[in-house]
Amino acid sequence: MKVIGLTGDAGSGKSTVAAMLEDLGAQVISADAVARRQALPGSPVFNEIVSTFGPAYLTPEGLLDRHKLAELVFTNSDAREKLNEITHPPVFRALGEQIEKARLDGSKVVVVEVPLLLETDSAAMFDEVWVVTAGQATKIGRLMERGLSREIAAGVLSSQLPQAVKAARATRVVDNEGSLAQTRKQLERLWAMLNA
Repeated sequence: MKVIGLTGDAGSGKSTVAAMLEDLGAQVISADAVARRQALPGSPVFNEIVSTFGPAYLTPEGLLDRHKLAELVFTNSDAREKLNEITHPPVFRALGEQIEKARLDGSKVVVVEVPLLLETDSAAMFDEVWVVTAGQATKIGRLMERGLSREIAAGVLSSQLPQAVKAARATRVVDNEGSLAQTRKQLERLWAMLNA
């Protein structure tokens, strides 16, 4: 089984690339989805986040206010570090368990989408690291489409390793600046090489 760690800057289009790889036959695991499940009300992660940051970061329904939390952690490096200390260890444990389950299920290619893969020094978990890239203006535009202000979008990007550093550490780079058809064509070529 081949395990690919898929990463890239926020707004680079990792989820789009992951969906295309799933369409080509990969099993996809999302670190964000794992993190969301682990931060549901009543969970140890949820309780620790609330006791660390306070009830001001909850919605009226009692869920984590992700938008408000994002605004805090992408403008305050201490808060970001604290949140990462709470969330990363259980997320990476769960990812390891899901990869093992995929191995037992007989999956041939597993793609694990991990936004902070290189920032967390977790490349050793994967056989290959694929980095999705796009231009700065494109990434900021995509983040603003998700409801972030330009300032927060820029803060998100500046909190991550520079794209050039990620690309230099990648096994393969997927350029997602162009059309979806161009991205798909690159992935079909990489998929053929992977399965040769």
